This record gives sequence, C-alpha cells and structure tokens, in this order.
Amino acid sequence: MKKFALTTIFLNPVYGRDRAGQLEIYYMHKLLTENGYDVDIIGKKGRNNKDLPFYIDWSVADWTKYDGVIVQGTSGNFFGGKQFKHTAPIIQGMADAMPQIYTLATDPLMLPLNPATIINKRFKTHQDCIKPWQDMIDNQVVIFPGKDLELFWGKKYKKVVEFDLFTYIFKDLYKEDRPEPLFVAEKEYDVVYYGRKRNKFRHNLLKNLMPDSTNNLLISYKTNDIVCRQIGALKQHELIDKLDTCKVSLILGDEEHMDNTITFRFFETMRSNCLAAIPIEYDPSRSLIKNPILRELLYIKDQEDVKRLVESYSEDLLELQREELDRILKDFDQKFINPFLKRISWSNHYRR
Repeated sequence: MKKFALTTIFLNPVYGRDRAGQLEIYYMHKLLTENGYDVDIIGKKGRNNKDLPFYIDWSVADWTKYDGVIVQGTSGNFFGGKQFKHTAPIIQGMADAMPQIYTLATDPLMLPLNPATIINKRFKTHQDCIKPWQDMIDNQVVIFPGKDLELFWGKKYKKVVEFDLFTYIFKDLYKEDRPEPLFVAEKEYDVVYYGRKRNKFRHNLLKNLMPDSTNNLLISYKTNDIVCRQIGALKQHELIDKLDTCKVSLILGDEEHMDNTITFRFFETMRSNCLAAIPIEYDPSRSLIKNPILRELLYIKDQEDVKRLVESYSEDLLELQREELDRILKDFDQKFINPFLKRISWSNHYRR
C-alpha cells in the first residue's frame, strides 16, 4: 500500500468540515483513502485532533516512509512575529528526507513558494534547506481542480493531476438532504455578498454588479465605495441564517477563477435559500446550468440583470436551483488518477 502524508507548513492542518481549509484536508484524506492509500496528517497534535489515529505529531513524523506528501498552501505570515511550533521542524524534516511533494492548486493567491526561503528571510535560519526544497518544488506534482493551471498560477507546470476536488467535496458534503426550515425566513435584503476583500479585480466586479441600496448586504467585506449595509464576519451557522434573509447572492471570484475553476461559493449559494447571481465572466458558455429557465435568469452582466433577478425571486425558482445542483453533483463521476506515483531517488548530497 502506498503511503501519503498531508501537511500545512505555516498553519496547523485541521481535519474538519466547517471551513474551506478544513474541507480540503478532510476530503483529500478521504479521496486518497478511497483510492487505496494509507494517509497520515502531520502537524501539531493536541486537544482537537487527539482522537484521530492518523493525525501524527510533527515530533515523531518519519518523512522517509512516504511515497508522497501533499502540502496545503498557506501564506507565510507569522502572527505576533512568531511561527507555529511545527513549522521549522517540518521544513527541516522534509528537506532531510526530500519526499515527492504534491501541492494543492486551490487558491490563485497561494502559490507554491519555497518555505525555507520564507523562514530564512524572516528568521535567518534554515539556509541549508533552501536548495533541497527548491529541488522538491521543481519536481512537484500539482493537483488542480480547474481547466487551465497556467492561467490560475501564471506559469506552466510539468506534472499536473487534474481532478475537480471542489465538486467531489460538495457531492459528499451535500449527499444528505438539507432539512426544510420550519418557516420561510422573511427576506430582509435583496442582494448579498459574503467574503473577505481579496483583490482589485473582484472588488471592481462587486462594484459593477451590486446595486446601490441600503437594502443590500455585505458580510465580512469592508469598503467605502459601495452603498449598502455592511456587517462583520459570521460563524458558519450564523452565516446560513443570514443568507436565508436575502433573495440573491452574488457568486464572485478572482480573475484566475473566471471560466476556469468552480468556487465554493457556487455550491454554497446553489444550495441556499438565495438565488445565485452568476457573472457571465464566471461561466461564459453557460455550461454549469442546464435548466433553460435558470440559464436565462441566473447569469448576469450588470446591475440591471441583478435587479431583474431580485424581482424574479420565488420559491419555485429556488426549487429549480436545488434540483439543478442535485443534477450537477449526481453527474460528477471523475476518477482520481495519479500517473506520478513512484518513489523518487534523490542524491544523498543534501541528506544529513
């Protein structure tokens, strides 16, 4: 049996189903296990993961026994000027063992950078790990859920496994029917967008599509040039409840997502009690939606289209939208195929 590890270098990997980063770890573990791999998660073992037999503390990890290590991308930020206790040992341990690394291309802002270079620049340590890590990065296998990795990360990669991880996640996450609410929430807002502020492209898209009205809502997004009510971040259950009070939810993305990668927000909104407003740039061929009524209504080009969608809101359209999501998830049957699964023979030049 082939043995794999999952890790996150600058944050502690979390195995769960509440947030995007947790879902990636949870479902990559599930996907690999389903395909016959023996899979560990390596990080700081503590109270929240102590009962997971496959969660291995960094202090006892043996990196030489893995056929592959999947690295979840995170930004190299050091909160309070400090690093997580596991960060430096993982960088050192992998530099010593030099396993075949796999990177998840799930965020266009999380490029596969050399962590040894990052930590050396900040703390003046691990200079001897820079070259081994660069060799691993140059030989990495990228797991990509979209159409065009060069568009997503700005360069060509030699080894790519194309697998729609996001649809795989939500097919399992939504396999149980969502319970019907005891009552239909009163619609307090017309249009909502939720998410943190990321870049100029997404902001301009939001400005062009969000109608000016105090009857619209931004959640966890602060700006001075869009007229609407703005509130802070909400916990997951609070967010779902708040979405229930809105008629339409904008599905936005970065420029690299457009006509390339389906985002979490697409699935979340399609299952919510909001109609999904899909910018035409997101899916120019309208290939995601098959229902003819929804194809005409859900795709938007400007604020007027958004207003028309708000005016069209009905429970019947919501039911059509949920049925369309059911079809999308039912039709997904992609297999995970890894043609790069073999042990790599590195020179002992870097081993200590």
